[in-house]
Amino acid sequence: MDIQLLETSTEPITTPAQITVPVVTAQPSNPVIPSPNPVTTQPPQEVPQPVPHTFDTTINQEPFKTDEHKSEKSSKEEKDDKPKEDIEVKSQGFRKSRNYQTEQQGVFIALLNMFYDVTIEHPRKKSKITLPFFTVIKIESDEEAIDVRENVGEKMSELHRKDVEGGCSEKTAARRQEVYRVAEQLHILMDLLRDVGFDLDTKTTTGNKSNVKETVRQLSYENYIFDGEFVEGRGADINELIVKRLEALSKSTNLVIKKGDPEIVAILKGLNKK
Repeated sequence: MDIQLLETSTEPITTPAQITVPVVTAQPSNPVIPSPNPVTTQPPQEVPQPVPHTFDTTINQEPFKTDEHKSEKSSKEEKDDKPKEDIEVKSQGFRKSRNYQTEQQGVFIALLNMFYDVTIEHPRKKSKITLPFFTVIKIESDEEAIDVRENVGEKMSELHRKDVEGGCSEKTAARRQEVYRVAEQLHILMDLLRDVGFDLDTKTTTGNKSNVKETVRQLSYENYIFDGEFVEGRGADINELIVKRLEALSKSTNLVIKKGDPEIVAILKGLNKK
């Protein structure tokens, strides 16, 4: 009985040793066994899935891009509208300013006509936006003749040279010449009025480094005064009269207004005494 017990006790001792060997060798030899573990294998494969991620992103971003596009479009429309408004305001301001310059010219011509014959160049084209500003060629009497156009041309050349030397492009300098032509002719006519005894109350403004504009607010001569309202009203009437006379002439013929022209005098009869 004792011997049999020993034999049976030795068999289970050897059996676990034999079992543990195949268990150790079986685990590394079979790579499919770790597949049930979701921690090591599945997350690296599941995380970079592009389809659901990009799909959700595009769905969420489409309305955002659309709103952004609309806001950009509306802001562009507002920017487009602002320049149009600015241009309209500037054009209205230019029209008012140029018309007053032309009305001043009309009054200056009429007042100088009390002392001189006035010769006006026939314009090459009609002005459609503002009252036409004329080129006064010369004024003359029995004692003297003054070439207004030549004096204006010399002053314009001097201003053009200063603009170019000051760094202006040729295009910009050429564009400024029309502004100078108007301003400088008015300056010369003002000086001629002062020479014959008129007092001028003026306002001086500077448009750029070269352009200085002198605007008459009031003129006076002996017992008469010519205010801004007079300049606007009478100046426009004289301008209209000159236009009608030029239209009656051929384009190659200049207009000569003889000293003391009766129609000019009739327009000036609305003078206010001090």
